Amino acid sequence: LAIETASVTVDADNALSLAVDEDRDAVAPGATLTYTLTYGNRGSTSLAGTTLSLPLPAGTSFVSATNGGTLVGQT
Repeated sequence: LAIETASVTVDADNALSLAVDEDRDAVAPGATLTYTLTYGNRGSTSLAGTTLSLPLPAGTSFVSATNGGTLVGQT
């Protein structure tokens, strides 16, 4: 089993940060692919009323989420 991760900074000036990592680079049809979202607030103040969303790539199916995640449409 090989695991590769990659994190991308979208906007260095933004107070919020998000990293999206998948547990494998290629996945066989019908196999499970796990995305891990790591998020944080780099700012010094609390940000209320924010929502984290990640559209599912075409051809994927939602199976489950932890820590309160839900599927709404394809997001």
